[in-house]
Amino acid sequence: MRISIPVRTWALLAVALTWLASGTAVRADELDVLKGRTVRAVIGASPGNATDSALRIFLGTLRKILPDTTFRIQNINAAGGAAALRDVQDSRGDVITVVGISNGPIYAHFTADEVPYNLASLKWIGSINDNQRVLFARKGAATTFAALRTLGRQPIAPASDATSVSTQESYLISAMTGIRLKVVPGISDAVRDTMFVSGDVDVLSSNPAARRAMVDAGILVPVLRLGDGAYSDEVNRLPKLGDVALPTVPADLVFFMESLNRLGGLVAAAPATAASDVAALRVAFDRVVAHPDFKSETVATMQVLGQPAPGAHTEDIFRRLLADNGSRLKSIVKGHLTCGQKISDAPSTVCP
Repeated sequence: MRISIPVRTWALLAVALTWLASGTAVRADELDVLKGRTVRAVIGASPGNATDSALRIFLGTLRKILPDTTFRIQNINAAGGAAALRDVQDSRGDVITVVGISNGPIYAHFTADEVPYNLASLKWIGSINDNQRVLFARKGAATTFAALRTLGRQPIAPASDATSVSTQESYLISAMTGIRLKVVPGISDAVRDTMFVSGDVDVLSSNPAARRAMVDAGILVPVLRLGDGAYSDEVNRLPKLGDVALPTVPADLVFFMESLNRLGGLVAAAPATAASDVAALRVAFDRVVAHPDFKSETVATMQVLGQPAPGAHTEDIFRRLLADNGSRLKSIVKGHLTCGQKISDAPSTVCP
């Protein structure tokens, strides 16, 4: 028996098939789940510092992406971001709570005996930039990493305090490469710059944008990059930490250093956040970091546009870092950190 189908039905069926074939069938926007909701954004940094500025640019653009969402922004700057993570970790209820931090608490997880937060429980939304860390040398001391390695004395590395990221980076770089730094904590930024000018100190681990004036003045020269990212072409031609690490250095430690260099302004949702909300926040994140307003304001404020990492990629990195709760990697990091500290006082120390 032959069935007759009206012409209009054939036309509607053809349109539907076209939609399906092109992947553009009508569907709800992926951000609809966030409409009418309230997002509490906790920034684990002091108001006005680099981490705070980068995250506020991100949140400002996020408001444009989510005009029907209410935002409440709060700074909790105690303990280098640890207090913010602790606060967000316990968040429950209808309000969506997210936290923005630098990688300081990540270092703390692997270097302190214990921390009051659980990185593995967080729902990672993404990293808004990379750190683009570089080892700089005073031009009068060395202009290449090879020359720094054979300086004939301990290069002096000034640091702000004994627990800062730059201090720990210096100890780890020393233990990993054999340049045997003399790390001197307790030197303020202003005093440190004066000491570079006078030739009293030799090396510094920092971000190129922060050291641009010293480089332009011919005082500092970049000699080593810590990993990959949105470096300039000039810096990309430098050797990478993993390329100059001693043969005894575990690959996991190189991955740790490169990962912390790759992940800058980290954004995560509270552990209790619903999967649908996490998915929507990740979509919103991707739209923000691609938004021209975010890019232009970041360059205007931070002087450099970093390389973002989407939520899935950030989660993959932390899954590897925190395998077995990160216990094996923590042992490796702490061992080399301790060795770097010993090298500072006794340069003949041999690392594991």
